[in-house]
Amino acid sequence: MEFLLEYLSSTPVKYTYFAIGSCPHSWGEELTESRDQLFPTFFRDWVAQHPEETFRCIHFDPCFSKQTEELSDYFMRLNIYPVESPPLENVSFWRSSTHSVEILLSSEMFHHPSAVYPGNDEWFLESLVDQVLQGEEPLNQKLVVQEFTGHEIIPLFKTLYSQSPFKHRFMKSILFDISYGVDSGCCTDMKKHYPFLTEAGDFYNLLLLAPSQLQSVIGIEKKMDVVCKYLLIREFKELLNNYHVDYRRRLRGESVLFQSGEYNDTTAANQIMASLQTRLRIVLKILFDMKHISQSNYSNCIELFENYKDHDVYKWYTTVNNTVPILDMSSVSAQ
Repeated sequence: MEFLLEYLSSTPVKYTYFAIGSCPHSWGEELTESRDQLFPTFFRDWVAQHPEETFRCIHFDPCFSKQTEELSDYFMRLNIYPVESPPLENVSFWRSSTHSVEILLSSEMFHHPSAVYPGNDEWFLESLVDQVLQGEEPLNQKLVVQEFTGHEIIPLFKTLYSQSPFKHRFMKSILFDISYGVDSGCCTDMKKHYPFLTEAGDFYNLLLLAPSQLQSVIGIEKKMDVVCKYLLIREFKELLNNYHVDYRRRLRGESVLFQSGEYNDTTAANQIMASLQTRLRIVLKILFDMKHISQSNYSNCIELFENYKDHDVYKWYTTVNNTVPILDMSSVSAQ
């Protein structure tokens, strides 16, 4: 992988799509736009919209070694051809006739930290992110990372962002998961989902925004509003679960399970409840403004906040949780 990383550093491109576990299981007519993880719809659109730019797809999947004929037929239909003398061993290179599009296929397994399997290749992703962020500013590189193995990659995304000294550039240039957590996993619908972009071509990085920041992008695009609502609902329910578990544990004098940074094993239960309510009120108000919550439900929830000591802790939790209904994302349409 070190040699691949050196190659990528020496030959930067404007747009990079990095995919893990992306070899198709079906070909021909069964390989629809929804299932095409090799050269997905959003990336084809970018190529068509920016013919003057350079593009690269990087794929890791051991199954590539068993699908040589299928891969050849697939790329030939796209006018993308094999490079006879590839610059790296164990990596299959393909380029378009104009050389503006390059495809790199590795049959190696990409390892995430695991108690079952040894190895950790996440350093490669971290280095690739650093290359993009420290590259030439005029090139304004963009990197999309998509995982198709079932491994949850968003926590790594958020960790890399929190550790980056280039957060402003990271926010507009690096995106993990084009579904923004809505449809992550092995079978992400590649036709339905796509990166949200500003007029300047930068990412709206919804997964990295706090609720108050999400509020600032609501109203720009209808589908993005739906995703923002989904993320806000998930935030509400995760906050409620984590903080309320620790609130109940501190009522019993037990240690906390979720270290939020706002409290610890000696924090009073009521202080944890106060922190929870501060956070929930922000999200609740935004969802109310988005008309996801009725006026009566909103008022009832605020009353529950103010009189929480008068209620059974478990019934209080259930009632507050039910105030915010889940969102059916199956109806989200494609671009």
